[in-house]
Amino acid sequence: MLQYSQLAGRIDILVKELRKSGCRLGLYNHGGWGGQPNNLVETIKRVKSDNVGIVYNFHHAHEHLALMPAAFNLMVPYLYCVNLNGMNKEGPQILPLGQGTEDVQILKMIAESGYNGPIGIIGHVIEEDVEIVLKRNLEGLKKLLQATGDTEALKTY
Repeated sequence: MLQYSQLAGRIDILVKELRKSGCRLGLYNHGGWGGQPNNLVETIKRVKSDNVGIVYNFHHAHEHLALMPAAFNLMVPYLYCVNLNGMNKEGPQILPLGQGTEDVQILKMIAESGYNGPIGIIGHVIEEDVEIVLKRNLEGLKKLLQATGDTEALKTY
């Protein structure tokens, strides 16, 4: 297994090339060691460049729920984007927003963390038209914002 510094060194090489095109690198939590919040942060701390961050996807974070909110707060300074998903502790992995038992708590956690960057919704359902999937998620988000009492966010909705 690569150590944080070894991985950071490899990332530095990639980031140097990406910078030439005006691009940033977002590390994505797609499971395994590299997707663990602490490992993402510890690796980024060792990268010499300032254009590396985290794209955190709750779709791949079911095993991280027990680590929240501490793990989320650890990532906040490095977050480029957060992608929402309906979340139950026991799955399923793909669930529309508003249908998960943890959804309200996750939105409150994000708001309380001070994170103010982009929040995405992924239409990750192969069997359905993505427009329908995204509309379902947006309706779920609206219900969640109502449940959290976030009137400011509802105004922008």
